[in-house]
Amino acid sequence: MSAKSNTAALPQVAVCVDKARNYGRKVLQGIADYAETVGRWSLEVDSDATGSYSAGWLEHWQGDGILAYVESRATARRLRASRIPVVEVFGHHLDLHLPQVGNDDEAIGRLAAEHLLSCRFKHFAFCGYQREPWSERRRLGFDRTIARNGFSTARHDTPRRLATLAEGQRNREGLMTWLVALPKPVAIMACSDRQGARILDACRRLKLASPEQVAVIGVDNDEETCRLADPPLSSVRDDARTVGFEAARLLDAL
Repeated sequence: MSAKSNTAALPQVAVCVDKARNYGRKVLQGIADYAETVGRWSLEVDSDATGSYSAGWLEHWQGDGILAYVESRATARRLRASRIPVVEVFGHHLDLHLPQVGNDDEAIGRLAAEHLLSCRFKHFAFCGYQREPWSERRRLGFDRTIARNGFSTARHDTPRRLATLAEGQRNREGLMTWLVALPKPVAIMACSDRQGARILDACRRLKLASPEQVAVIGVDNDEETCRLADPPLSSVRDDARTVGFEAARLLDAL
């Protein structure tokens, strides 16, 4: 059999994730694990995908399956209408009516709370992103665990994306005002490592000692982000590599 006919027989799979983030890199590693050990695929990888796609993105594509971040409900509708098997690997929205593999965000919040409770803190807070369902689920897991142990949780949310430097500065000033008002010592869960690094930067500007006055835990265990924070950021490690592997296995079944 010729090399050309071999290639033609392989399933054509589009992989659309954001490789710029630690989560996306790990998802790609999991997909590679599956493709190497279980079945060969012909992969078209878009490593810059952030979850939104143009209206004509799927037009004329003759593929067999898609592994993708999907943020937009309109995109989810187009994917469902295409009848191409799709597995969504972001899990930020759970109402897309697509097969999904992702993190258990409430469990992530619970793990962060259990760790901070074990450190004997009495004051707790959560810093999330505005209008992000996954951030809200992490907050719920955190809050409920803290409440079961007889404590309450303060809350502060910021935009996930900051369009300008001036917007970033205003966001930081609001965060600093909130931090100053919190009772000390306080333990804060950040919805992500990037948010955790912002909190630690604000603490350094305010000369609030961390972890003595403000202890912070993030999510994702993004090595570069955690190491560049001052002091280095503690983080809940999710398992995006397994997300990628299981998503590939689910797609294969579909």
